[in-house]
Amino acid sequence: MYTTINKIRASNPPCDGKGLGLLIDRVGLAYGDDKPIPMRVVLEAVGLFPAIWCLRTIDGHDDKKDEFKAFCDAGATMERITDKFLELFGE
Repeated sequence: MYTTINKIRASNPPCDGKGLGLLIDRVGLAYGDDKPIPMRVVLEAVGLFPAIWCLRTIDGHDDKKDEFKAFCDAGATMERITDKFLELFGE
């Protein structure tokens, strides 16, 4: 699954210095504004919580998003949540 800088920008990301700005700093030159960025790259560049936030910028795949939400709601550990994120969205 993929997103782009422009899709993230259009979704009004939080201005906390940990999301879009950090992603642009770390991968912007390689991907630019509209080249698809794999979710694995997003996770590696900005960490788990901003990567989870970016899931809203991906069209479709609602079944995987619902499965991930249910997994997180079940009280999984951070390590298991990261593993599940990569399993579902990391391709």
